Amino acid sequence: MDLGKSVIVMNNAVIHKNCKISDYSYINSNTVLGYVEIGKFSSIGCNCQIGVQIHPTNYISSSPFTYGNNNIFGVPSFYEEFQAKTVIGNDCWIGSNVVIMQGVEIGDGSIVGAGSVVTKDVAPFSVVAGAPSRFIKRRFDQNQIDILTDLKWWDMDIKMLKEYKDSFLSGEEWYSHI
Repeated sequence: MDLGKSVIVMNNAVIHKNCKISDYSYINSNTVLGYVEIGKFSSIGCNCQIGVQIHPTNYISSSPFTYGNNNIFGVPSFYEEFQAKTVIGNDCWIGSNVVIMQGVEIGDGSIVGAGSVVTKDVAPFSVVAGAPSRFIKRRFDQNQIDILTDLKWWDMDIKMLKEYKDSFLSGEEWYSHI
């Protein structure tokens, strides 16, 4: 497990050893992270399951007691439960009770609505929701998305980021200060 600076992990969160959580992100209570990389300034709600183990669907059984660690046959595990890394970009908001499947990529600045099941990649600065999730809207117009994509404010050091204080404090008029 690789935790960045000022990461917050709330009670009863389960984070597997192959996770990376970048600076200023938080993981809320009862969330389970499997094989996941989370960018900076991202917010993960309660009771989420992200990039967790998968079961084989083409074996005689899908039970880990027949193929996994400590299987009933006493042989080493012969199925890889973590096959693809799930990536959550920078400045993403993942609502509570969300399931994000292994191998899915959530683009920078995206929002996943509470209770969603995400089975496909989400484009940057998109809002998705539902089970399965579907595209709702873009957070900003293309010009604003281009500004944020070029700016990459989440990669700035804190001293430089504070130079953009007015943008962060001006609500939906943020772009007029950049």
